[in-house]
Amino acid sequence: MKSSSFYNHIYIFYGSVFIIHLINFFLERSFLHIVLSICAIVMFLFAFVRATPIFKTLGIAFVLIGITLYSTTKTPIIEIIFILKNNFPLLTLFMMLPWMNSVVRSGRYDYLLSKMMKMNTKDLGTMYNRSSISTFSLATFLNLPAITISQSIIKTNLKSLPKRLRNQFINMASVRSYTMALLWSPLEILVAVGVFVTGVKYIHVLPWLLMIVTIVFLIDNLIGRLKFKKHSYDEVGSRQSFSRHDIKKTIGLLSALILFLTIIVLAGNIEQLDFIMTITLLIVPFTFLWAIAIKRLHRFTVVGWHAWKNSTNAMHNFIVLFVSLALFSSAITASDASTYIHEFILKFSETPLLLMFMIQLFILMMSLFGVHSIASIGILTGLIGPLMEIIDPISLAIILITSSVSTFAVSTYGLLITITSFHTEQNPYRITFDNIIFTLFFGSLGTLLAYLLMM
Repeated sequence: MKSSSFYNHIYIFYGSVFIIHLINFFLERSFLHIVLSICAIVMFLFAFVRATPIFKTLGIAFVLIGITLYSTTKTPIIEIIFILKNNFPLLTLFMMLPWMNSVVRSGRYDYLLSKMMKMNTKDLGTMYNRSSISTFSLATFLNLPAITISQSIIKTNLKSLPKRLRNQFINMASVRSYTMALLWSPLEILVAVGVFVTGVKYIHVLPWLLMIVTIVFLIDNLIGRLKFKKHSYDEVGSRQSFSRHDIKKTIGLLSALILFLTIIVLAGNIEQLDFIMTITLLIVPFTFLWAIAIKRLHRFTVVGWHAWKNSTNAMHNFIVLFVSLALFSSAITASDASTYIHEFILKFSETPLLLMFMIQLFILMMSLFGVHSIASIGILTGLIGPLMEIIDPISLAIILITSSVSTFAVSTYGLLITITSFHTEQNPYRITFDNIIFTLFFGSLGTLLAYLLMM
C-alpha cells in the first residue's frame, strides 16, 4: 500500500528533477550537474521497480555493455556519471507533451479530426489515407506532439476492431506518415545535422527531399489503401458531413498550428536554444494562451493537470530506457568500437554505390540496437572528409538525412516507437517488424537518388 501511494505521487519527484534540468540549461552550474547526475541514478532505480520486463532487460543490457566498453577507456568515473543525464532533454519534452494533447481535447479538436477521418469513409483503406494525411499535416506543424494526438484519435475511431488489426493500422498509418513529414522539415534536428556536417545549403537538398517524400507518401498510401480496403468501416459518424462550424474550427486549428510553427522558427534563431528545448519551453505557455483564446482555460487546466500527472507517474519505462541508453550510446563513441566501425566502412571506398548503401545500413543497424541516428552520424563525422572525396556533398547529405530519418519508423528503442508502444500496449518489436520494409524502401530511395545525382 505504501509503495503504491509513493508511486502515485512520484510525479512530484520526476517533475522537480526536470524543472531543475530546465533551470540548469540556462544557468549551467556545476553543482546542478552533479545533482542532476545523482538524480538520474535515483530515478533509474525508482523507475526500474515499476518498469515492464522488456524495459528492465534492455536497461540492464545497456548498462552492462556501457560499463564494459567504458572499462576499456580512460574516462574518469565522474564523467561517466555525468553522461547518465544526457537524455534528460528528451524525457523533459515527453513530460510536456500531455499539455499539447490536452488543449486539443479541451477545444474538442480531436472530435473535429476524428470526423475528418471518418467522414464518408466506407472501408479502412479510405480511413488509412485520411489518417495518413492528418498525421502528416499535424507532424509538419507540431512534430512529436502530433503522434500522440493522431494515435489517440485513430485508436478511438477503430475501437471496435480486433486489437492486432487496429495496432497494425496505427503502426503503419501514424508511424510512417509521421516519419515522412520530418524528412524535409528544417525543424527536424537530423535534417539540420545532415546539412551541417556536409556543409551544404538546406535549399540545395530541399527539392530532392520533397521529391523523395512525395514518392514514398504516394506509394505507401496506395499500399495502405489496397491492404486495408477489404475491411469495411461503418462506425457511428462515418456518414456525417462537414458543417460551417467545422470549417471555422478547422481554420482556427490550422491558424494555431501555423502560429506554433512560426514561433518555433523564430525561436530557432536564438543560438542558446536547440530544437528539443525550444519545443519544451514553448508547449506550456503556448497551450495556455491557446486555451484562453478559445475560452476553454478552465477545462484545459483540469484536463491538462490530470493528463500530465498520470503521464508523468507512468514514465518508468522511458526513464529506464533513456538513462541506460545515454550510457550505452556514449560508450560506443568513446571506445574502440567507433574505430572498428570507421575501418569497416572505408573498406567499401572503391565502390561508391556500395559505400552509400553501407552508410544507410550502418545507420539502420545502429538504430535497431538502440543508438540514436544523431550518435550514428556523430560516429561518421570523423569520416566526413574522406567520404566527401568519394561522394558529392549534396548526395552525402541526402543519404545521411534519408537514412537517419527513415529509421524513426523502426528504431525499437526510439521515442516514436516507445510512445506508440505505450499508447497501443504492444511489444515495440512488433512496430519495428510492421515497418522494416517501409524503412528499407524509404532509405534506399534516398540512396539511389543520391547516387544518380552524381552521374
